[in-house]
Amino acid sequence: MIKIITNSEQDKIFLTYKKILYRFKLLNVTTKHGKEISYLDLRKVIITMIKKHPSCRWRQKSKNKKYFILIEGYYWLTLVYFQKQKSMIDADIEFFKIRIKQYEELLKIYLIKNGGMKV
Repeated sequence: MIKIITNSEQDKIFLTYKKILYRFKLLNVTTKHGKEISYLDLRKVIITMIKKHPSCRWRQKSKNKKYFILIEGYYWLTLVYFQKQKSMIDADIEFFKIRIKQYEELLKIYLIKNGGMKV
């Protein structure tokens, strides 16, 4: 049976550039100079994100050659690149510490649910 994914379910995993810009506008996320983030700004930032973290694969291309950003990439943009409280490197380190803890918790839950790891 094929499961149909609705837009709201898809938005939990993938976001188009347009939806990211919409969310940024709602959250009042701005550039370092306080200006609204444009489509061109976002494209440049995503290139920076890919250069900094090439193994993360946060940008995906659909069959119709449209790019989507995984929700984890969106969180990186919000919590690291566009935050204004810390240096980018400090925010990046903190972001990945939090992500590692989240993955450890997820793995722990999975292992408990499935009776431990089989080697």
